[in-house]
Amino acid sequence: MGTRSLTRVFNNEGEEIVCLYRQFDGYPVVHGLEVAEFLASKEVVNGVPMDRDTVVFNGPGDLAVQLITHLKNSQRRHGAMQAGNLYLYPVGTDDIGEEFEYHIKVSNNAIHMDCYNTYGDDGLDLECSGTPAEVVSAIKSQEEG
Repeated sequence: MGTRSLTRVFNNEGEEIVCLYRQFDGYPVVHGLEVAEFLASKEVVNGVPMDRDTVVFNGPGDLAVQLITHLKNSQRRHGAMQAGNLYLYPVGTDDIGEEFEYHIKVSNNAIHMDCYNTYGDDGLDLECSGTPAEVVSAIKSQEEG
């Protein structure tokens, strides 16, 4: 049995544009940390200048595609892409056995990430929140403590 999670990406208007289901290893010290570290490595822009040397996300849609590609590529075995574990679900999907949810919001070219667990009686309980770099720090300090 795996630790399931949902990762939701929201656009500048606050609309959910992607719902990614992870069947196993969805807990913060694996999935949350991998997502936050990847997001912290780039900045969001609106249009990519031809002479730009920095690696970027060209808006929330490009961020979502790059994130999914990164996560699938990180699960290669013997150089081959592996089937399973990561699945796209319709936006708004809920209550499919997920134990954690990750919300990635882009606003004014800034990335904000929330990590929730679903163990509480009231639905989602916030575990950590902030910029991707702040989430990396929070997850690592929770793991150590």
